[in-house]
Amino acid sequence: MTVEEWPLERIREKDVIKPQKSYDGRVMFPSSHDITPANLDACMTVIGNLLGAGNEILIVSKPRFECIDRICREFQAASDLCCSTATGAGFTVRTLYTTTGQELFIFKRPIIFNGISDLVTKHDFADRALVVTLPPIRAESRRPMSEIKREWQTLRPYALGALCDAIVEALRNYDHVHLDRAPRMADFAKWVVAAEPALPWERGQFMVEYEKNRLELIEVAIESDPISLSVMEMMNRLEGNKWTGTPTGLLKELAGYVPNNGARKKNWPQAPNIFTNRLRRVQTFLRAKGIEVEHTKSGKRRITLKMWSQGA
Repeated sequence: MTVEEWPLERIREKDVIKPQKSYDGRVMFPSSHDITPANLDACMTVIGNLLGAGNEILIVSKPRFECIDRICREFQAASDLCCSTATGAGFTVRTLYTTTGQELFIFKRPIIFNGISDLVTKHDFADRALVVTLPPIRAESRRPMSEIKREWQTLRPYALGALCDAIVEALRNYDHVHLDRAPRMADFAKWVVAAEPALPWERGQFMVEYEKNRLELIEVAIESDPISLSVMEMMNRLEGNKWTGTPTGLLKELAGYVPNNGARKKNWPQAPNIFTNRLRRVQTFLRAKGIEVEHTKSGKRRITLKMWSQGA
């Protein structure tokens, strides 16, 4: 079949808008195609209908950042699932045509995104990411793909050999590696440190660069989050280094510190419970900027903000 003969993807409107029912276990979506910018609106409608019917969804599509980003922004549960994919997750469903049987699905998969603008802006996502900024390719250095592929075929066995050397070194050293300060991706960091003697940099350099990368991502995530920005602005202007009050009181207080009048925008929480959940998500990065967030559950719910010199 030629490219011209390949049928174009068609969206069946009646299937997009039809009501969805509740299914046993998690629903794998999509089942016959990838989520692309061309069909994203239709997929968002189907996902919304499935979630509205009480289903849990596992996205099984090639990762396109603009698609994943929109899904994560509009469906927070999908954002959590994307994060858990990197560190490993699992779920059980009832075995079909049985009443007591169960099937266990366990999955873990590294995901590579590429793009021009800042891709990692969600706090949980940033804490699990390693961002590499590549230099631009000058016009005189650009090469045709055919030439790059020929060179790659020549280098491919050497690259495989280098990876195997690194794996052997990591297996030899893994049980003897101790990290003084383990990051969120502790197993990943320990594995790379164990392989360092076979990698093209000095021992100990990886953790130094990894921490720099993490701090840069913290800055990007905070700059893109109005709650983090408003908390930092309020604490910087506050007389003293402590604020205590209810979630409702803090939400009202922060509204006066939101940049560009963001309290009126759609991404600013309007309910105290939603605000509290959002604050819990950002408190790890706020701690790195020297602001500790404490939640009190005994009696009336209260939140305490404390500020000291910048920590980690």
